[in-house]
Formats: sequence, structure tokens, C-alpha cells
Amino acid sequence: MTTRHTNVQRNNLSQQKQNQRKENPRKSYTVSFLLQLKDRCTEIPTGCSIPVELVVSPKPVQPGKRNLKPSIDSLATFQRNVQSLMNKISPENFQSVSQKLESTIALGMDTLSDPVNFLSSVVEVIFEKAVREFRYAESYSQLCVFLSQTLPEKENTSFKKLLLHKCQMEFETSPPPTPTTGLDEEEIRNRQQDRNNGVPQFLGALFLHGLISEKIIHYCLKTLLTNIEIDLLKFAALMTLIGHSIDHPKAKVLMDVYFVRIEGLSQNKTLPMRIRFKLIDLLDLRRNHWQSKKGVQLLPPPVKSDIHKQSNVQEGR
Repeated sequence: MTTRHTNVQRNNLSQQKQNQRKENPRKSYTVSFLLQLKDRCTEIPTGCSIPVELVVSPKPVQPGKRNLKPSIDSLATFQRNVQSLMNKISPENFQSVSQKLESTIALGMDTLSDPVNFLSSVVEVIFEKAVREFRYAESYSQLCVFLSQTLPEKENTSFKKLLLHKCQMEFETSPPPTPTTGLDEEEIRNRQQDRNNGVPQFLGALFLHGLISEKIIHYCLKTLLTNIEIDLLKFAALMTLIGHSIDHPKAKVLMDVYFVRIEGLSQNKTLPMRIRFKLIDLLDLRRNHWQSKKGVQLLPPPVKSDIHKQSNVQEGR
């Protein structure tokens, strides 16, 4: 009898609790349950207060500063990646680094909102690198052949078009100033001399690899054939490199005009002797059928560049 009475009391208490819950919908939540809600980024149920130990005050933003993390796909990021790969490239690792460079540039062209601007900056980096390190002009020209064959065209603009535009601007506008911060006069002169040597070496290599047409190269030669010392040095360097390729019967009249002008300048006593000697050497080189008497090895015109051969093998041609 006692047991029955006890069970009745328990049932009554249980019924009372259920009635209280229906009348008062307010619920209590454990800390672990609230943390789960927080981790799932869900809204906290209404009628529930957050425990003090879970309240996190936002960090104050300092005036003038923005808490923005730079995007991994920003223009500056891709430009840094291109510059980093250009600093690593050498004749020994040319193939592997050039393929990484092509992949990086292609990804940037697909990702960035202004692919033409990005590709223009790539051309600028490669051109300036090739001009500064003109002793590796052959490798950089092969890189340009590879990129012109593999990079896609965007907005009716290609790597080759932008490269040719850069070469044209080099002769139509003043060259970019040489950085002089922290450099003495001798170092400034050396850098300017390197650029004077680098521009014709790189353009000549691009021509010999078929990226620059003979029409464009004649335009460059005509532009350089002036009374200015720097222009004459560039003309002599460029003609020494490519003269054997453009001195053919169809261009004989034009070449004769060049060398009549060169012979006259070589006798101009207002020009420095070193300039006149350069021009005299050029005259002797043509008379000797472009065979150097000083043992200087000239870059032969390739039938098909190594990069072109590699791309043909990869494409199964």
C-alpha cells in the first residue's frame, strides 16, 4: 500500500513538472551545447542568455587601419611570383622553371580581372631582365618563344603582341631611367652601358628566333642610324649580331644604303674614336662576308629553336 502511494506521488510530481514546462517555455542550455552552436555558426535560440565566460568582445579597430587580409589572387601576388621565378631561371634549369612560369602566368590570366594589364607587367619584367643580363639573351629569347606558343590570347591580345609593342616603344620613347639611389657614378655608367648592350642583343636574339620580323628589325636599324653615340653603338651591336641573316639579295639595296652611311660616319672626326672604330669594324665584317677576324663567335640563325622542338614533341606533332 505504501509503495502504491509513493508511485502515485511520483506520477503527480512528474505531471506537475510537465505542466510547468508547458507554461514556462524558457530553457537552459549547457556550455558544451552552446559551444557546439557557436562552432556550427548557427543562431543562438531566442530566450537564452550567453554565459559570461563565452562572451568575446570584438577587437577595436585602430583609426586609419583596415583589418583586411590581402587576397592570394591579387595582382601584386602574381607579379611577385613571376619575379621570383625569373630570378631563379638559368640555362641549367631553363625547362623546369619556364614551365612553372608559364603555369603561373596562365593562372593569373584566368584569375585576375584585368589579364591584359597583368600580361603587360610580365612582358616588362622579362624585357628588363633580358636587357640587364644580356649575356643570357639567347635563353631569354627562347623563353619568349615558349611563352608566345603556350600562353592563351586574352581580349584579342597575346604575349607576342605585347612583346613587340614593348620593343617598338623602346625605340619610339626614351628608355626608362637607370636607378641611381645609393650608386656611385661608375656604377651608373656601367648599368647604362649594360642596357645599351642588352637592348640590341635581346632584339637580335628575338629576331633570330623568329619573334621579330625582318621589317621590324629594319625599322629598328633605321631608327638607330643617327649621329648620337649611344644609337650608333646599339646599331653596331645589332648589325654585328644579325647582319649575316638580313644581308641577302632582296635587301641588298637597303643594306648598301646602311653601309654608305656607316662609312661616312666612320670618317666623321666629330665622333669619338671608339665609335668610329666600332663602325670601321662593322665595315670590315661585311667585307669579310660576316666572318669575324677577331675570333668573335656570332650567334647563328636557328632553323627551329630548341623550345619549339620541345613543344612539338609534347604536342605529338
